[in-house]
Amino acid sequence: MKTNKITIIALVCSIVIISSSIFLCGNSKQAQNTKVENEINKNQQKTKKKLNRELSDEKWIEDIDYLATELPRRHKNLFFNTTQDNFQKQIEGLKKQIPYLNDNEIKVGFLKIVASVGDAHTNGYIKSEKLLPLKFYWFENNIYVINTSKKYENILYNQLVSIDGTNVDEIIQGISKTISHENSQWIKSILPRYISVPERLHGLNIVKNTDSAIFAFKDLEGNLINIDVKSKHFDENTEWVLEENENTPLYRKNSSQHYWYEYLQDSKTLYFKYNRCRVMEDRPMDEFRIELFNVLNENQAERLIIDLRNNMGGDDRYLREFIDRIFVVEKQMNHADKLFVIIGRDTFSSGVLGAMYAKENTNATLIGESTGGKPNSYGETNYFDLKNSQLRVYYSTKYFKNIDEDIDSFSPDVNIEVTLKDYIENRDPVLDRILKNRK
Repeated sequence: MKTNKITIIALVCSIVIISSSIFLCGNSKQAQNTKVENEINKNQQKTKKKLNRELSDEKWIEDIDYLATELPRRHKNLFFNTTQDNFQKQIEGLKKQIPYLNDNEIKVGFLKIVASVGDAHTNGYIKSEKLLPLKFYWFENNIYVINTSKKYENILYNQLVSIDGTNVDEIIQGISKTISHENSQWIKSILPRYISVPERLHGLNIVKNTDSAIFAFKDLEGNLINIDVKSKHFDENTEWVLEENENTPLYRKNSSQHYWYEYLQDSKTLYFKYNRCRVMEDRPMDEFRIELFNVLNENQAERLIIDLRNNMGGDDRYLREFIDRIFVVEKQMNHADKLFVIIGRDTFSSGVLGAMYAKENTNATLIGESTGGKPNSYGETNYFDLKNSQLRVYYSTKYFKNIDEDIDSFSPDVNIEVTLKDYIENRDPVLDRILKNRK
């Protein structure tokens, strides 16, 4: 009997010990899991603190939801090139990442979503507060500095190699995803401009901050140069190395004017530069057109050049009125060796329509590069702003089918590109070709 009691007591003690061990082990695992979860939350909180954002997660998510609702509702046909599922996946993907992204990364995510639509007229707009004092241009297969502030004069005409360790190919790939485009010409036109925008570079994780960046260049002799470039406030004045002067080629002059002309006496050529399809208040279009054709006739000009290479659009009816005048009244100019229209990678929207109208209704020779705009495209834009961030979204309200063949770009009869050497020597090979009267 005594032995049985001892056995029972021992058994009870064993059960208590085993239960305690299981309990303690369970608590230990639970404590470990809790510790891991706390560590994750702690890291997330640290991440949020480091972000120092303008808007809360909730405000950003509200904006992205608004984009997801409003853009498909307002656009003429948002899913002509992508699917609704793909669009929604991008929306949800960005929303999930928002707690761990800084403002610039979120803005870049927004740009990528809008650009993925594949409509060059539908794009996101982000106001930049800072600017790197560098201007770039894409010559042939490389990107070069074409102007800079006097502080960095030694890198003028240098080829871009990398920024903060990110090579130029990765930079091109990253920025391209933020640009709404329908052909490679528009990328070549627009991308170099964004290399000078530190907020966009920061949002793409190309630079570490928006205050400065280490640029690597290759000079004209092939030597590598590293330079720390400081950003400036967007409104801050910049003393550029290259300013407009008497040696500046015509196409690079008077860029702030919508339209202007110059009569070239030696070659008896009237050069008409049409930068924007808009009316200048101080120089009404009707008066300008009369003045231009008076100069044409008074000087008995032998050539008329309409330069649209930097025309990014507006209202195409103004140029149609010029073309109609040539077709109906100035018939002496309606010959392939007398009437020339210059187009290029910057020619977009109504600029493209003007070039196509000239080709269809006159005997003009088109010369230059293929256009950045697509002949058949969505357009006639409107916009809305996201409620909290005030980021602006431009969207197309109409589709324009202008030709039967759905081509990406409108090509010239004679293809000529400006090279780096041409740029350095202040030459315009397109104008030179026309004035030599060679097609």
